[in-house]
Amino acid sequence: MDVKKDCTKDTLAINAAVADDVYYFNDGDTVFTPTWTNKFTGCPKTCTYTQTSSVTGDIVTGIDAATGAVTVNTVAEATFDKIDTTITVTCVMDDNASATASDVFIITTRSRCWDATVVNPAFATNTYTGVNLWDDQSYTFSAMTSSENVATCGAITYVVTSVSLPSNDVYSINTLAVDGVAIDDQNWVGAWKFKVTGQLGAYDTYDSNEVTVTIVNPCTGTDITVTNFTPNLSTTILGADDTFSFPEATDSID
Repeated sequence: MDVKKDCTKDTLAINAAVADDVYYFNDGDTVFTPTWTNKFTGCPKTCTYTQTSSVTGDIVTGIDAATGAVTVNTVAEATFDKIDTTITVTCVMDDNASATASDVFIITTRSRCWDATVVNPAFATNTYTGVNLWDDQSYTFSAMTSSENVATCGAITYVVTSVSLPSNDVYSINTLAVDGVAIDDQNWVGAWKFKVTGQLGAYDTYDSNEVTVTIVNPCTGTDITVTNFTPNLSTTILGADDTFSFPEATDSID
């Protein structure tokens, strides 16, 4: 016996919800499709969506009203970078308004530059000892690399990050080296720590290994030995005919 479908008595429920996901800028149209289950095959439904986030604007560019599949596409990184958007898809059976179901999921929009695979900058050693206070100093490190194109994310830049330096102004980056000289500042005698911090464009920062530099002043504690010392003294010897004379007194006391 055939069962006659009666769409007015149809039901609707979510079958497979859309999982929370990430949308990367410039990925083009990406479709997120929930699936539904109902009692009678072929009964039509109409689906709509809403989206909410902490910023103004839309990332959903359209919806398939018959299936509830939503399309996401945006290149507005300045607005939507690292923003969570909550999307709610609601479907209602056309012949039974009480048969309704919804799917709620979150799409996080972000640049791929945040998720780049990076090799941190690195010094070949963690310690430099016996560094002369008066000498120019240079400590080379290997370059930071990124899986994402720097033309897209921006150039890799470096800064010296102090861990225990008396002053951060002494050292600066010269290509792939930390250069500087402590000059005659006695505060620099001792062991000091720093690292290099690399940054991919305006995105995440990545630290090198921590380096300890021990600076010494070779002028302190130095013994001075004097050899072949000749005094520079003038001596006058009076002969037998040499005399001292004193002026006569002109005043008298009666």
